[in-house]
Amino acid sequence: MISVLLKKILIKYKIIYAALFLLVVFCVYLSCKGNYSISVKGVEKKYEETFDSLFAGYEGKWTAQKEARLEQMTDKQDALDEQFSQLSYDLLNKKITEDKLYQFVREHKELGTEYDACYKELLSKVDYVQENPDKRYLMKTDGWWYYFTDDTLYYVNLVFIVILCMLVFVGETQTGILEIHRFSKVGEKKFFLLQWGTVVVVAEVFSLITQALKFLIYYVRYGISGMSYPIQSIPVFEHCGWNLSIGVYMALCVGFYMISVLCLCGLAFLLVMILRKGQESVFTIFLLIILPPMCLSEKILCFVPNMYSLMFPANILRGYENNWSFLSLKQLLLYGVVSLVAGAAMAVYAGRKGGRFEG
Repeated sequence: MISVLLKKILIKYKIIYAALFLLVVFCVYLSCKGNYSISVKGVEKKYEETFDSLFAGYEGKWTAQKEARLEQMTDKQDALDEQFSQLSYDLLNKKITEDKLYQFVREHKELGTEYDACYKELLSKVDYVQENPDKRYLMKTDGWWYYFTDDTLYYVNLVFIVILCMLVFVGETQTGILEIHRFSKVGEKKFFLLQWGTVVVVAEVFSLITQALKFLIYYVRYGISGMSYPIQSIPVFEHCGWNLSIGVYMALCVGFYMISVLCLCGLAFLLVMILRKGQESVFTIFLLIILPPMCLSEKILCFVPNMYSLMFPANILRGYENNWSFLSLKQLLLYGVVSLVAGAAMAVYAGRKGGRFEG
């Protein structure tokens, strides 16, 4: 039965074409995002080769050996800066020629603009790590910052859920399939619940594919690494109170997101059963699934428990200054359980109303 429903949803309602189209658009957008201007790129990417050569050997947990090595580099840089200042002073007093000053600069790449930017970026990262060396490791963070702050994935999945639910749930009511199953062995209510479960499976698989593609694209573009490092190593999560690695943090985000998908499919199912009108259902599904995440402020999405918050789990888990929106472990588990039960309850209630539906 489920295989038949899957085939009908993917082929008859052309969901597979909608999914492929959204995936292509999603991949092209993420692959091209930020390429239009070098100015939007951070130092790590803008001067990648120079920064990598300077950064080599410092990545990971901060140690006394790395501290001593950095001090040697700093002393060398200070000495060069002092020599350059002296030569500039001599040039001003006409004791040397411009050619001698330019030759000194050419012989020492450390005085170039590119190296100076990378050197300052390294010092900035070290300062951040030294504030809390037990929870912060030195790492390249540009790729992770873009990965966790880019919400494109969530809106692509919201659009897919709307398309999926409108074509399947509303389509079944308008074509009279429910009337046929009312007198079949399967039964209308059981059929609709099976269909809801199949829709959830399709939506969940699509969400996992988009999340895998997002990680792959950012991995290729920025070479993101350090999944075993503490999540606080990324500056945007400096206020997170959880002792989690980046990899575990990503797994939590995926889990919460999958719960959110289930809830939104249950909401769409419930709206179709309650409104009983095709056009009204389409309009209401669009309003209640697409608009709230776009209109609600970040504080409401994070602080007030709701199914939309789970679509943006990084905002819930990262914490803010004074921990005003930080959730404890018990609160977090309760958050997920309540949302999961709410989504399933909406679907079950809608299935029971199936017999009173008027297409």
